[in-house]
Amino acid sequence: MPPLSATASVTITVMDVNDNRPEFVQKEYFSRLNEDAVVGTSVVSVTAVDRDVNSAVTYQITGGNTRNRFAISAVGGAGLLSLALPLDYKQERRYSAHYSVSVNEDRPPGSTVVVISATDDDVGENARITYFLEDNIPQFRIDAGTGAITLQAELDYEDQMTYTLAITAKDNGIPQKSDTTYVEVNVNDVNDNAPQFMSPRYQGSVTEDAPPFTSVLQISATDRDAHANGRVQYTFQNGEDGDGDFTIEPTSGIVRTVRRLDRESVPFYELTAYAVDRGVPPQRTPVHIQVTVLDVNDNAPVFPADDFEVLVKENSAVGSVVAQITATDPDEGSNAQIMYQIVEGNIPEIFQMDIFSGELTSLIDLDYESRNEYVIVVQATSAPLVSRATVRIHLVDQNDNRPTMKDFQVIFNNFVSNRSNSFPSGVIGRVPAHDPDVSDRLYYTIDRGNELNLLLLNHTSGEIRLSRKLDNNRPLVAPMLVTVTGKRR
Repeated sequence: MPPLSATASVTITVMDVNDNRPEFVQKEYFSRLNEDAVVGTSVVSVTAVDRDVNSAVTYQITGGNTRNRFAISAVGGAGLLSLALPLDYKQERRYSAHYSVSVNEDRPPGSTVVVISATDDDVGENARITYFLEDNIPQFRIDAGTGAITLQAELDYEDQMTYTLAITAKDNGIPQKSDTTYVEVNVNDVNDNAPQFMSPRYQGSVTEDAPPFTSVLQISATDRDAHANGRVQYTFQNGEDGDGDFTIEPTSGIVRTVRRLDRESVPFYELTAYAVDRGVPPQRTPVHIQVTVLDVNDNAPVFPADDFEVLVKENSAVGSVVAQITATDPDEGSNAQIMYQIVEGNIPEIFQMDIFSGELTSLIDLDYESRNEYVIVVQATSAPLVSRATVRIHLVDQNDNRPTMKDFQVIFNNFVSNRSNSFPSGVIGRVPAHDPDVSDRLYYTIDRGNELNLLLLNHTSGEIRLSRKLDNNRPLVAPMLVTVTGKRR
């Protein structure tokens, strides 16, 4: 108490998606044009606006363009309707169709689109009517006798959305008389196109410490169909979202992380996203996405153990490698570079550690008899992360010292008759020898002066016993040469 607090400003930027249709400023436009107007003459300018940001509006004529007399182009954001072919007042006074029919683009060839009917008040041959198309439009044919217009090729809404057919009816009188009408065929879109991605494969990368919902990449697909059939949404399906580590925004196609990632566990992801249109039934297209997780230095070096036991022979050459202590780092690249050093237990300086390899070398002549164990602490650093381990260095004794022995005497008085049981029959002593090498085993021999076996010597323990031959009252002085040898155990 009192409670403490802090404040921060958060700016949220809303990214635009193409979710608004263009809207014309006017619903209808009217224009008059002389029949002698030259090709290229401007007829009328139409304007549509789109509320989306950075939207580019394009214009096209979708109906009523008999014999393709007019063209439209985008100029300064508006659609400029201009004359593309010469006009003839006698042929067409007003550009509108007398018949208007709709046909689905998947209607098979041979299907009847519409039947045109003309009447003639004459009788006989003068009233017999023949129908024909003024222009050769390969998608359509007309039965000369019935006026039935049928398809003779497949339609494609995405290639052309409307056709204007000029149909002429002639009688068989002399002279022939005729009349012309116009049929506007509007092609209805069906969901016959699957979405198509802008790229066959997408690749992106993200650091493993990126916060949740970080944007990784954006995928984009288009659909040539119209209206709902051409509206695309994006999704992951069938668990192909990296086990829930990623999500995709349905409208924008932006792929984002859901949680923090761990490169050491999963270094890269193979995802599959789908573009799905809103047709019935919907069409879908998959695309593969590879996301590489970039490493950050978030793991400290790890020694294989907290304590190491190292055996080193004494008298190893100065500067020789006595051990190599290494650690591992699950990071990669420069984040996995490790440097080693001794941080405790090396005063005075007895050992040296290579900063890169972790090799431990001796700086002095190691002597087991002077000191048989050293304890140091080593450190592995992957800046700024560190780990430590204890290294116990045990010296192994070598046979580098001679046994030592002093001259000695065995003196005893034997004043009891040899019928007595008081003669010393047990151990009376031990050869006074010593070997500084603790691992050596001493071997004792009497090399000279004991030809009569007056002394009984244990060769391994050095224990001395008296022979029963000395159980008499005769004085005796016998100099002997005793040798002791040190051998490895």
